[in-house]
Parts: sequence; C-alpha cells; structure tokens
Amino acid sequence: MKIQKSTGVLLALAIALGAGVGLYEQVIKPQRVEKAAIANRVITLDEADLRRVEITVRGRKPVILERAEVETAWQVSQPQPGAASEAIVSFLSDQLIDLQSQHTFTAQKDELTDYGLAEPFGQIQLQLANKQTYTIAIGNTTLDKQSVYALVNGKASLDSVEVQILPVQLQYAVDRELSEWQETESP
Repeated sequence: MKIQKSTGVLLALAIALGAGVGLYEQVIKPQRVEKAAIANRVITLDEADLRRVEITVRGRKPVILERAEVETAWQVSQPQPGAASEAIVSFLSDQLIDLQSQHTFTAQKDELTDYGLAEPFGQIQLQLANKQTYTIAIGNTTLDKQSVYALVNGKASLDSVEVQILPVQLQYAVDRELSEWQETESP
C-alpha cells in the first residue's frame, strides 16, 4: 500500500497539531489557570499563620477565636470562653485560605447600601502570627444567591470603594450561633 505524498504531509500535520494541543492541555493551560487563581486570591495567608479570628454578625455578640501556636487547639475567648468546634473552625479556615474573588468592581460610597455594605451582615477580622491583620465585611447576596458582596481591608478612595464578589460559602461559614462555635461535650 502506497501513500500519496499529499496524504503523508496531511498525516504529519495532523500528528504535529495533535502533539501541540496535547502539550497545551497538559502544560501551558494548567499554568495559566494557576496564575489566574493566584491573581484572583483575595488575601494571602496560610492556616498555620492564623492566630486570632473575630467574627461579628449583625444582631449577635462578637465571637473571638484564638490559638497561641499552630499545634494548639482553637479556643473561643469571647463571649463565653471554652474549646472551639474543630469542624466549624476548619470550615471557616478552608474558606479563608482559598478565598478568591469572582469579580471586582468600583462602587461609589453612597451605593454601599445597595450591596449591604453600609451596615454589613457580618465582618471577619483576622490576625496573623506576624501581627498583620485583614478585615472582610460581608454584605448582601448577589441576585443568583451564589455569591456575596464584600469589602476586603476597606480598600477605598475618597469617593469610591473596591467591592469584591466572593463565594456565598463565606457567609455560611460565619452565620452561626455561639453554640455552634463551641465544642460540644462528648457523652
């Protein structure tokens, strides 16, 4: 069986094109996705660096979680001292570590009420081991109820603020009663 020259050239081009697509899918695309994820990251922190988390939800007393070092367990220090629920704190820290902005836009300060950020639903204040702090104010959910409007570290100018759209799971992580933050006694 003899292959014509034009068929051989087309076959070689198809193999080269297939190899190029394979290289792109295996090497180049994952690098671009990783760079995009890093660029969309709201805050940069490692769970081991977290030392103090203060959660304020509208209509409730603030809950303060603290730990002295990485190896020590989280403790609720206010409003009622005691051991913190490992599962609940873990869920919150997972949301914070991987927190990525889905979209960022600039809003005028007089528009903050529209996004629930003039009087936020909740606020998270983080303190790291190096004493660096972050503040995340959580506002209303978006129209599709899949995200929330938020202010991170109050990034603002005189007239406008930078509003982030974050996953609604962050709201789920902080919208808890004190009893949920506390470790329950095993029978």
